[in-house]
Amino acid sequence: MEPDGTIPIDPPAPPPTEPPRAGVIEPTPLHHDHYTYSGAFSAGWAAFKRRYGLMLGAICTYAAILFAIGFVVGFVDMFIQWGIVSALGVGLQLSPAQWVANVFIFGPLAAGLLWLGVHAVRDEAASFDELFGGFRNYKPVLIASGIPMVINIAVMLPATIAFGLSVGPTGAFNGPTAIAASIALIVGMIVSVYFNVRLLAAPVLVLDDRAPEFTGTDALRASWRLTEGRVLSLIGLAVTLYLLIAITMMLFCLPMFFLGAPLTVPVIAAAYSMLAHERGIAPVGEYTLCPMCGYDLSASTGACPECGNVPAPRSDHREAYARPGLM
Repeated sequence: MEPDGTIPIDPPAPPPTEPPRAGVIEPTPLHHDHYTYSGAFSAGWAAFKRRYGLMLGAICTYAAILFAIGFVVGFVDMFIQWGIVSALGVGLQLSPAQWVANVFIFGPLAAGLLWLGVHAVRDEAASFDELFGGFRNYKPVLIASGIPMVINIAVMLPATIAFGLSVGPTGAFNGPTAIAASIALIVGMIVSVYFNVRLLAAPVLVLDDRAPEFTGTDALRASWRLTEGRVLSLIGLAVTLYLLIAITMMLFCLPMFFLGAPLTVPVIAAAYSMLAHERGIAPVGEYTLCPMCGYDLSASTGACPECGNVPAPRSDHREAYARPGLM
């Protein structure tokens, strides 16, 4: 009883919080219905500041593994190159050991690095061992990351051989042959960049627990669908990030490790997460526009009134995504 004779009344207890229902997709700080170039940078920058320690540690670990394995395969390729020069009298600039390491080691490792970046962008709890997540789901990730690398090798190999043949034993260029080989190299690089952009999301789609349970080949098809209509913007994003890495690398390399690379990963991850949400493959929250037809859903619940699509289905329902135009 209070001094004035009144009886205190306890404030009502807050309602109990219910755990999320199975299959309900919880919203995250990243919630954009549509991918944009500037939106990817904004979300990536926010994740970079929010999870800087995680990104820095992951980049340094990735770089250390890259250096250690690259040192070994560099010696192997050096002996292979020496054998080619001894047998043919020309240097073809081939790196077969590096290609094998890229496909079987660095591809799955890069997938884990990008998956860690996706966790950072979505502000989800993530342990450092997610960096090696590509090796825990190795076979589909190997297919999803290895096929684009094999395409790159197939595209670049003829131009690389032609360029090597255009250089004489003394290192002098052979006029018109060298010019033609250089043009072939440039064309090969353009084609390679195009395929890299279209298929970049495939390994992460395999690891993304908000997406269906993709096989490696399904993830490649989904990545192609994911990037449809966004290729030029994504190439612009890739070129910008490449310039960022190049500039920070020229500043005695340290800015690359502390700024360029730790920022690049969450920016790419943000672009992926926006596109996957936009296409309805890996939702990160409720939709205001239908991911299939673009209909305004602000006054609707459940299925889209226009096309009948369920905008945020259960992420573990593989069949919900196996429809024409998506896979």
